[in-house]
Amino acid sequence: MGGLKNEFSWSKSRHGVLRRCPRKYYFEYYAFWGGWLGDAPARTREIYVLKNLATLPAWIGQKVHNCIDHTIQNLRWGQPGLGVDRVVDVTLKRMRQEYVSSWHGRYRQRPKSCALFEHEYGTGRGEDDWRDAAQQVEQCLRTFYGSAVYERLCELPR
Repeated sequence: MGGLKNEFSWSKSRHGVLRRCPRKYYFEYYAFWGGWLGDAPARTREIYVLKNLATLPAWIGQKVHNCIDHTIQNLRWGQPGLGVDRVVDVTLKRMRQEYVSSWHGRYRQRPKSCALFEHEYGTGRGEDDWRDAAQQVEQCLRTFYGSAVYERLCELPR
């Protein structure tokens, strides 16, 4: 497992989960371990996949957050920011690839790839979901990159 070990650890929150439901504790912290490996037992793989499903709104938020974080890190290191049109284009292109991958259930073979709840349980609306997600991400990014906060960040010294 590449040197990674899932060793016992204690925290107040873990203790609370264990007291409330030992089964939840087991699934939350131990049952999924190694499910990303190619030779993982089927049950472990299934637990890992289900534990890592993301809802569309959470996925959208994660993509916006990651994009903005990447931009801020670039500015921090003195690299110029990309134009908003380029940022939106690159972000939506990557998202589209992830969305299609999830739609086709590729996360079953590559469990560390995008896995959307709506695709796993068939509750999504297909292309309508994609259009809504793309529109929301574009709006969020254009709002941030057009904000006074972003303008100020660009003006700050490294």
